Amino acid sequence: MPKKTIYIRDTDMPLWEQAESLATGESVSAILTEALQQYLEGFRPVYATIKLRGASLAFRARVHPASGGWLVAISEKSDMARAMSEAQIVLPQNMPTKDDAWLWLAPHQIDYMFVELPSSLGSMDFREYARRAWPILVKRLFAQQTLTYGELGELLGGLHPYRQVPQVLDIIEKWCLEHGYGDLTAMVVSKTTGLPGTDYWQQNGWAGIPVAEQVERWKKAQQQMIQQQWPEEAPF
Repeated sequence: MPKKTIYIRDTDMPLWEQAESLATGESVSAILTEALQQYLEGFRPVYATIKLRGASLAFRARVHPASGGWLVAISEKSDMARAMSEAQIVLPQNMPTKDDAWLWLAPHQIDYMFVELPSSLGSMDFREYARRAWPILVKRLFAQQTLTYGELGELLGGLHPYRQVPQVLDIIEKWCLEHGYGDLTAMVVSKTTGLPGTDYWQQNGWAGIPVAEQVERWKKAQQQMIQQQWPEEAPF
């Protein structure tokens, strides 16, 4: 199991041990790492202080979550070069190091990493993003083509699929339901299931029915929505 350094208070140890026992075969540190990666998906690269296994010193660099690990921006800073050398990570001699080279690190290569999380989430104008999303969803409705939360987030300039896109959809959904329109957020689906998220089923009163019936109602709702007159631009 890859080692992670996670600092907790002595008084929290019983709770930590209980969480470990409920982690269904995974360590809590692994779960936290996965949660952090999901949180950062959709953001531009952020900065982190990284301590590599085998290195005596930590270094600060831009990072971005990647499949099974982390992408770290390579630079010629002495602390990074020393850490790489001590961790026995050998880079190609002709590898570019001017902000256009990224190194993939696996979890077992990292002792700890302190990530500087974005702090500007609360100041975003989600209504403006909802206005921009409206024509995208209308076009998708008439083309009968769904898109994932991640795809919509990218079309809106890199919004986080789990933390920010749902807030955009809430605005659209609220307007549709209050004005007698079908729920346009039906066109946004989970990458895993290919179906709308939990909020869609709850808001439309279909949360407690079998999945097969949910799918049938979802498809029928789309056909009914096509018959409605939709504004090309957001009406809010």
